[in-house]
Amino acid sequence: MNRLYLSMVIGITIFIFAACSGQNVTQTTTKTQNQTATLAHQATVTKTQQVETTTTISVTTTQKETVTTTITSTSAITIEGPTATVTVKPPQEKIAFQSDRDGDMDIYVMNADGSNLVQLTDNTANDGVPAWSPDGQKIAFQSNIDGDTEIYVMNADGSNLVQLTDNEATDNRACWSPDGNHIAFISDRDGDFEIYIMDANGSNQFQLTDNTVADRSPAWSPDGRIVFISNIEDDYEIYMMNSDGSNVVQLTDNVAWDGTPSISPDGQQIAFRSDLDGEFEIFVMNLDGSGLFQLTDNESIDTSLSWSPDGQKIVINSDRDGDNEIYTMNLDGSYVVKLTNNTNSDSNPSWSVTEQE
Repeated sequence: MNRLYLSMVIGITIFIFAACSGQNVTQTTTKTQNQTATLAHQATVTKTQQVETTTTISVTTTQKETVTTTITSTSAITIEGPTATVTVKPPQEKIAFQSDRDGDMDIYVMNADGSNLVQLTDNTANDGVPAWSPDGQKIAFQSNIDGDTEIYVMNADGSNLVQLTDNEATDNRACWSPDGNHIAFISDRDGDFEIYIMDANGSNQFQLTDNTVADRSPAWSPDGRIVFISNIEDDYEIYMMNSDGSNVVQLTDNVAWDGTPSISPDGQQIAFRSDLDGEFEIFVMNLDGSGLFQLTDNESIDTSLSWSPDGQKIVINSDRDGDNEIYTMNLDGSYVVKLTNNTNSDSNPSWSVTEQE
């Protein structure tokens, strides 16, 4: 029996022609560190090499049998059997955002290049500030569908809507913990806006900050700490604390309004908006507040940002064309790409990796 070794290439379909006797091959599973590869019937995994991406492989034999497996690797495999087709599907990057293009604020999702726009919510309320779960399977957001602003969660396709908070206060700005088990948010249920945390199903709501000023815009770091903004010094500055509310550290200290912090996927940098130069621009600094540099510089308002999954780009909303639109750019401010283009307001983008369609 002849064997033909295949080095998988992401995003293409490879046809493998192997001369063989046609007998069935016993299912084999090969496991190495951080990866599992399984093929059955006409295929046997004989060798794998670790990579940084997850691929889905579908093998269809001439006997019309189909085998599907997921491999987190760049793999070399041996296919034994009749003519087969191997299809490799990389994960799909998506950007969720809010828009009033249908008359009220709803949640939309599109590919990271602006294509394949899909509306996820459709009601007479205002739905906004979407936040992807770490696994890309769910979206948390805020809505006033019950009369006041509460936190909701839904599947990435808009199904299975679940209300997480329910009170007469304003609850908004949800963000997920790195493990997806908790959600931080802000609420004025005690009279002013404070940072709260709850389980991902809405249970065990717990107040983290408690003072007479406004604490807003929580964002979770990969190491489990939370950054947020507070106007404890009359203007909004960026702070960091442990997830239990302890060990509060001030990261910025200037006369500007610093807001909407977002931490890079590797946990090393914070991007945020600031009017430090007189207009709201995007800035980036190290996690400890050092190494500040300005990313955008124009007379418009640039704000509400999110990092790409690989940490090489950010997505923002900006009114540089007269109304709020969604843009992506490299981390040095170059290669600005406009993703939306209409006369309505598109804002609060959130970038994630989801399963391939």
